[in-house]
Amino acid sequence: MKENKEITIVIDFRIYYYLFELVIGQFVKRGVKVHLACNAEIRQFITEQSKDLKGIEFVDLPAIKKSYRIHQALHRTLGILFTRRDYSFQYAKRINQVTVKAHGKKKFLYAISKFSPKVANKRINSLLHFCTGLISSNPFRTKTVMVGSLNASPELICAKDMRVVTLMESWDHPVKVPNGYKSDKVIVWNNELKEDWIQNQYDENVEAVYPLKLRYAIETIKKQNVWAKRNDERDKPLCVYAVASTRVFSVPQIVEIERRLIADLCKATEKAGWDLLIKPRPHGDIREFDEFLKRYSHVSQGHMTDAAQDPADYYLNDDYNAKRFSQVLPAKLVINCFTTFGLDAAVAGIPVLQLDLRETDGYQDSQLFYSNHHINKYLISGRSTLQVPPGSNVVEYIARYLNNSQGLENLYTQSICDWLIPAQSLDESLDTIVNIAMDEN
Repeated sequence: MKENKEITIVIDFRIYYYLFELVIGQFVKRGVKVHLACNAEIRQFITEQSKDLKGIEFVDLPAIKKSYRIHQALHRTLGILFTRRDYSFQYAKRINQVTVKAHGKKKFLYAISKFSPKVANKRINSLLHFCTGLISSNPFRTKTVMVGSLNASPELICAKDMRVVTLMESWDHPVKVPNGYKSDKVIVWNNELKEDWIQNQYDENVEAVYPLKLRYAIETIKKQNVWAKRNDERDKPLCVYAVASTRVFSVPQIVEIERRLIADLCKATEKAGWDLLIKPRPHGDIREFDEFLKRYSHVSQGHMTDAAQDPADYYLNDDYNAKRFSQVLPAKLVINCFTTFGLDAAVAGIPVLQLDLRETDGYQDSQLFYSNHHINKYLISGRSTLQVPPGSNVVEYIARYLNNSQGLENLYTQSICDWLIPAQSLDESLDTIVNIAMDEN
């Protein structure tokens, strides 16, 4: 390790601290000074969470963003005007305002973007990086800056004299929207997601290392074999439905689809003689499932963290992870449709019954979400899913399956584990991430 190494890490929301927490510790352990760019609330949160801040210096991110307001306006405007509408299925929904309605200046830009010239998908990040970089200098104290994927500050990392390292936060980030900048290095979960990144974000130096977002499930649950030690001596078998949405910030369409499905699952589990646990989003509205809890005595609700107004403004600490898995571990299976928790449960060794409702009567509108690239490619395509065929009664079909399992949940879980669990240990992967970030491979 060379002396006097330094790096800046940008943390826009608390979920990015969860992403970088162990990486920061590894940097400090290796003698690298870490500059954390964040707001005052996150600084206080990190100070409360961390026992030792030695080797860490905080940077006022809002002050920097305030001085870069023109850069942000330029970056956002160019992004809307010059990105092709077919960049991705998710982007097409956004730009066509299928699931979210724009307001004010953004609505105006969406309108005129119908007539503005477009650049090739493979060049949009380069264009945004170049144009913003023309009026930018490095706002940070270090040349190397590390950010999470789909971060909220792309206009800050386009200067010519910067070295940008991107660490994947979530599996859907390679294909959602253009990142708006070019990375010198990108670190992702596995080789398939590496290909997604190269084919959609067009960065060249991409390394597959480890799914840090799933580390609790992989390391704490699976490695300690908690699933095998579970107590499943219950009066009635338990299944869990992992909710993907919340009325706090999710688009109304998916909230409505999931409420429809939860209502059917309540009836199906009642008919099959099972208990049902609704596992909500970590930071939704604690009262949003009261209707089902009051109506059905066999239905309960899982643990939640504090409510938040932004989907990225939460932190999955060990205490919360322990609570949510302690409630899920007694289940015979987890039912999943659209959410990442299906991955968490699978790598923890919990059987996951993945539903495919695309052709199911009354659920054809679910195509709007099943067609998202990451869900279509990694959750349902080529895996052992439960497809409810057209003409079937959803309640009857699922109730029958619960009492006459065909083992799809076990096959599905194994295929997800084969796809996601890395060969490297967490410690080895953290060491690799630091080497990549500091350009020491």
